[in-house]
Amino acid sequence: GNMDVFKALLAIILLAVVTSACSKSDPAQVFSLSEKTNCQGLRVKNEFLVRWKSGALTLEHFDGDHHQFINDFISPQLEKIEHAEYNHKVFEVFPSDSGQPQEVPYFASDFNWGASYSHADFAWQNNVRGQGIIVAVIDDGVNIHHPNLANQIYYNPGENGLDANGKDKATNNIDDDGNGYVDDFAGYNFAKNSPYNEDTGKLPYRGHGSHVSGTIAAEHHDSEITFKYPQGIAPETKILPLDFIDDDAGGTILQAIAAIEYAANMGAKIINASWGGPGCSIELSNTIAKLEDKNVLFVAAAGNASNDIDKVYLQEFPAAFIHPTQITVGSIAQSGYMAGHSNYGAKHVSIFAPGMNIISTVPPYKPDPNKNETIYWDDMSGTSMATPHVSGAAALLWSYKPSATAREIKEVLLKNSAYHPSYINSSQGRLDIKSALEALMEIPPTP
Repeated sequence: GNMDVFKALLAIILLAVVTSACSKSDPAQVFSLSEKTNCQGLRVKNEFLVRWKSGALTLEHFDGDHHQFINDFISPQLEKIEHAEYNHKVFEVFPSDSGQPQEVPYFASDFNWGASYSHADFAWQNNVRGQGIIVAVIDDGVNIHHPNLANQIYYNPGENGLDANGKDKATNNIDDDGNGYVDDFAGYNFAKNSPYNEDTGKLPYRGHGSHVSGTIAAEHHDSEITFKYPQGIAPETKILPLDFIDDDAGGTILQAIAAIEYAANMGAKIINASWGGPGCSIELSNTIAKLEDKNVLFVAAAGNASNDIDKVYLQEFPAAFIHPTQITVGSIAQSGYMAGHSNYGAKHVSIFAPGMNIISTVPPYKPDPNKNETIYWDDMSGTSMATPHVSGAAALLWSYKPSATAREIKEVLLKNSAYHPSYINSSQGRLDIKSALEALMEIPPTP
């Protein structure tokens, strides 16, 4: 039962405390070296992450391998260093997410099938729309001028408006709010270390972050027929766009961690992480674990390799981390069955949500230069598309009950998921927003 799990966790924590207490006198013990072959190829040469006892995380450029780094850098200042590891080039946006431009119009029934299958309309009818919640989308950028997203972006009040000299704070090249980032008026680009530059989308990963954002919060056109536009799960939620993906669709551990810490510091309650890679980093795991202290929910995509990620050699991360305020999301198709692409795991995957043929916002483009037709949304499939359904659902629940903890939001989503014996995940269920919200409202379930 839960008590056994608790005892096991306590044993692990005590072990960690004991080992860390004994080992700090040996500089080599401070350094974590991932021996996984798939991690070795992703090491960034001469770049090391150092977590200092002060809490700061720095990137150290050092000519030499980790043996020399331990001798020449760690040893002389051992008493100041908590932990060190290689920086790794990791975390593509899942390459198996498919983005195929479709002919518009779609079949009406395909539009918003994920929202309707998850019963999001129950929340909307009760005026639960994600009011007051910020969701950080850590991805490859978000097109902040998209007509369905422009009003849904979180604009940082400290970097918008005019400064004392009458200049626009968004572009005055000054860190007006003193948070260490210059001109972060609408999120930030950690890959380029620059103020947010919007996702214009390069193939084959065109518009990934914009697509994810639309599923969470695309503005509703209530005057139009529901099937004419994608409708976000939580249309009054604000999206904080955080880009850490370079043009080659990869980021680094350092950039991922910086984006996570920034999101929590800027007041995001939910982080959507539709990406993954090999488990190279203890630092990344620790950063996600610490989100519980800040009451932040971390929603991660399970990955698209059709694998059981309970098997250690098939694991992808952050999907296969288990942390108190992390939810890992697999994908279902319109049939209600698990999607063929989806990873699964009775222990490591938390819940399933719609992830096949999801239509959502993408950076506007013209598929045919000879026609004057602009496409504003596309169909994509993958666990990356399932994840924002759960992030949006969490935003709905939290807007209904702002006093809830991240753990409580996670628990209510998993406990009230729609059960199916074929689902291989820890809740044996798929997202059911109506049941979860009824549980928070303490309405007896309708038979």
